[in-house]
Amino acid sequence: MEQHRTIYTEGQVIEEYSRTFPAEIVETYERPMPGEKKEECVSADSNKWESNRKKSRRGLAIFLGCLAVLVVGAVVLTLYYGLPFQRQQNRPYDSRYDGYYHEEVTDEVYIPLYEADENVTMTTTSEHGEGLSAQEIYRRVNPAVVTVMAQVKGGSMVSVGTGVIFREDGYVMTNQHVVAGCDQCVILLENDTTFEARYVASDADNDLAILKMNVVGLPTVEFGDSDDLVVGDPVYAIGSPLRVEFRGTLTNGIVSAINQEVNMGDKTMSLIQTNAALNNGNSGGPLINQYGQVVGINVIKMYSQYSTVEGLGFAIPSSYMERIVNDLLTYGEVQPEPLIGISVMQIADRLEDDLWGLEIVSVTPDSAAGRAGVQVGDYLLKIDGTDTLTSQAVLKARRKHYVNDDMVLTIWRSGTTSEVTLHLIEEAKS
Repeated sequence: MEQHRTIYTEGQVIEEYSRTFPAEIVETYERPMPGEKKEECVSADSNKWESNRKKSRRGLAIFLGCLAVLVVGAVVLTLYYGLPFQRQQNRPYDSRYDGYYHEEVTDEVYIPLYEADENVTMTTTSEHGEGLSAQEIYRRVNPAVVTVMAQVKGGSMVSVGTGVIFREDGYVMTNQHVVAGCDQCVILLENDTTFEARYVASDADNDLAILKMNVVGLPTVEFGDSDDLVVGDPVYAIGSPLRVEFRGTLTNGIVSAINQEVNMGDKTMSLIQTNAALNNGNSGGPLINQYGQVVGINVIKMYSQYSTVEGLGFAIPSSYMERIVNDLLTYGEVQPEPLIGISVMQIADRLEDDLWGLEIVSVTPDSAAGRAGVQVGDYLLKIDGTDTLTSQAVLKARRKHYVNDDMVLTIWRSGTTSEVTLHLIEEAKS
């Protein structure tokens, strides 16, 4: 979240930022949308001091008077609002606007709708070729990275973020907070072409949105499987930091952590942590692996007004958002995941030669697993025929299922292997 203002003085434009901790990395500023007439910037007069003593004394008096006013104002504001950290906790702040204390903050999107075409999907792959250089990655991915400019409804503020084209017929993925509260949207391609965008669907809890341009033959990104990432893997980010003029900026770093739980307002997100530089305007842009595949959508970074924070950026994992995006394309909203009814250890134990399994440490009574006879102390070997060697593999398998689906578990109990079928009729709580 950001307080942002632009100061115009003679000969220069100064950008000022004041950010809370953590913050969505969407840039907001007052600027005409493409095609609108730009208003002239108002320059402040540059008062030139004359060298005579009379002028100097008058200037000193003015300075002291202003300083006194500022001190009194600061005391009054402190008494009324409290200290800065208290003010941030107790008063609302909207990152889409230039300032604090806007009472009405909405996640609604007012951009004209577009109904998704049939059989449109987003897919990830674990297959990849050889590692690429930074230059090769940029040449491969940048043509499919776009700048998203959305006009805030009823105002002059423009939200600026980044997006990725994932279908050659104009489907774009970005963050939901880039378009929240907006009623117009323009997408700027890498070749400087602009297209009006329509709104397909979005989900505020997962901070993902889908837009559509009326164009075909576009370059697209390939999505890799974020579950294949390990800490220390090189990654890259491309986006539009700070200004539209800086679009196409490439930064690099490593995967700093995986499945990092980050609290963002009233929601908790499990994200990829990276030290690749992210700035305001990178929201919705790609986090790219060493093979030129998108493995995440950049969403937030850590800021602090009171200490230096470096290299703490976060991205939504591709393996997680695959289901979210496909639900939005198919149903227009995210469908609930089913409840399996078991808790397992994080990593597998060796049971026999070449046989590994996850110990089941709890079974929810009357859940799908409980009704199927799964017991505490059993070991989970496979789900739907696929090895499950980590707790993340269980979550990944769950994301492939919907309520009322059947799921087949391969269980090891006291040296005997068997299969049980779960009928998933309940929604998971989270």
